[in-house]
Order: sequence, then C-alpha cells, then structure tokens
Amino acid sequence: MINPVYIEKRHNRDNFCCEEPVLNEFIKLYARQNHSNNISKTYVVLNDNDVIAYYTLVYENIELKNIRNEIPSDLRQSRKDKIPCVLLGMIARDKSLKGQDYGNFLLNEAIKKTYKASLIAGIKGLFLTPINSTVATKFYDKIEFLQKIDEKLYYIPIATIEALIKE
Repeated sequence: MINPVYIEKRHNRDNFCCEEPVLNEFIKLYARQNHSNNISKTYVVLNDNDVIAYYTLVYENIELKNIRNEIPSDLRQSRKDKIPCVLLGMIARDKSLKGQDYGNFLLNEAIKKTYKASLIAGIKGLFLTPINSTVATKFYDKIEFLQKIDEKLYYIPIATIEALIKE
C-alpha cells in the first residue's frame, strides 16, 4: 500500500466516495482548509492524483467528566480534568477499496504518527471517535489493543503504542 502524504490543493477529491456521506463531505469541502489552517492534519493515499483513502489527526484534550464508563487506570492517574491526546478524527477509504484492509493500514499509520507525536509533546494516547458507530464499532471491536471507553470513544495508551511500534 502507498504511504499517506499530506493533503494538497492539487489532489483530486471530487471522485472520493465511501459509505458515509459525512466523510465524503469532509474530504471534499473541509480537509484541505483545516489542514492549511492547522485545525487538523489530513493524510491521503493517492492513486495517481485521486484521493482513495484518508485520515485526520489533531491534538486534543478529552475531558474526564465526559467519559461515562469506567476510566482506564492510566487515565485516572492524571492530575488534570483533561487528558492530552491525539485524536483520530476522520478515517475513510473509497468504496472501491472495500475488503482490501485499508482500515487497518490507515489505523497503523495513525498509530505511527501518534508515537512520533508522543516524543514531541506529552500525550496519553490515541483516541478514536467513530462517525458511524455501527460500521466503526464492527471494525474497531475486532482490534484487540483498542480499549472501548464509550459507544463513541476508543483509546490506545501510549504504552501499547510503544509496544506495537517496537514489535
């Protein structure tokens, strides 16, 4: 699979189509502007110049009071109400790639970037917030190292990421 690169104006996003309209709209209308304005960083996989998959990352603070289920022990050790992390905000692949394992590939790329970010700034891990909870839950629930905190919140601690990177 082709390594993701930063989104650029010249990348064709018009033909991108996944099963989730919100993700189609984001890549076509907002991803590049958010990237340019440092709101989030979008990484794209290209076929020629066409975007066929993407994910976005952003530094975030997750508020502990918003977590309804039991808080993982490594997060409870925080002395703050907010947990610094990297958030995987958007992740999608074109429907033409269905069944080709792009979800795992993109998640692994996001994990690698999160590890690098943890060497630069203090973060507790990677959080994931699925757009379509039905589709995403089926995908994320299969991944052993993901901790499900709430219906719309998954977590990978930095310690787990370090172990995955060093394998």
